[in-house]
Amino acid sequence: MNSPNLPCTRIKDDNADLDEFDTEDFDSSVTDDRCHLNPEIVGNLNSVDPEVRHGAMLKVHRLLRKPPKTVSIDSVIDSEILNGVIQSLGFGDSNLCEEALAILVLATGTTEHAMAVVQAQAIPALVSTFPNVSMIAKEYTLLVLGNLALWSEGFRDQVVRRGGMKPPVAVLEQPTKHTAKVVDAAAWALSSYLRPNVTLMLTYGETRDIIPTLAQFIINNIDETSEAMGYAVKTLSLTSNYPKSIRGANAMENISTGLSRAGEMSKEILLEILYDMLEDERRSVYVEAVERFSGAGGIVQLVRISKEQNTNDPFSFITDLAKTILKRHYKGAYKSPRV
Repeated sequence: MNSPNLPCTRIKDDNADLDEFDTEDFDSSVTDDRCHLNPEIVGNLNSVDPEVRHGAMLKVHRLLRKPPKTVSIDSVIDSEILNGVIQSLGFGDSNLCEEALAILVLATGTTEHAMAVVQAQAIPALVSTFPNVSMIAKEYTLLVLGNLALWSEGFRDQVVRRGGMKPPVAVLEQPTKHTAKVVDAAAWALSSYLRPNVTLMLTYGETRDIIPTLAQFIINNIDETSEAMGYAVKTLSLTSNYPKSIRGANAMENISTGLSRAGEMSKEILLEILYDMLEDERRSVYVEAVERFSGAGGIVQLVRISKEQNTNDPFSFITDLAKTILKRHYKGAYKSPRV
């Protein structure tokens, strides 16, 4: 999976139907040196017969991925196939849907093509069909949505306004019901929505509802080998005002549990969240937070992290952050220099 700052064009490579074109088949599929599609293929993409559509979709997919010579996305978009591809999402045919989505993943690899996909009303179709498609199709859907959000704030806002938050959040709410690739793609898509290198990030109102889901996902899936874990942590750390929302989700208990199981990256984010939550100026909120974290065994975790990190790296940021929290809020537990 690419980073949340780069488009992802990863699609399955083990599809037996994607044999390379021979020269004769290739020449019959295009009309000129620029490799525009044969009008017959374009027409078949709009057929009412799912099998005819699927055959045309396979040809387009093969042309883009395994041609005997280079075929650009430009020539495919110029052939005005997007409407037929997007309409195919609603046919209820899993093979047809997967091929259509694979083409859309490839077609969102540049800004110009992403614009064409948005203008063809792909976002509502992607969101509405998501609950009923196969796992492979879910993965591709999330990659398309994430790609679109990457290209501009305008595209990202359209994805969010048209329900684009729902598919990835639905996956992270029930990760065990989805494949690892789908979970990875869901977390990556959310991170794409919230990438930091933009002028205008999403508002707290737009992200408020996803924060408890992300927090729970992080607490319950502490596995640093999972790409999804890293992207979820990244997303939560980028979300403005996250402590306010996490308070309603057994935050202190969850953070204490998370610290006992987390890897390095997750530990750092969880400690940053804890630090922010314990800085609340309202006395009653502060006292409750301090007591709940202590009652959940949090002090033990902070001391343990400090000692473990001290052994390996005395200048570790994680060590310093754990020490700072102990000194500021749990002075009785802080004993320098051993902690």
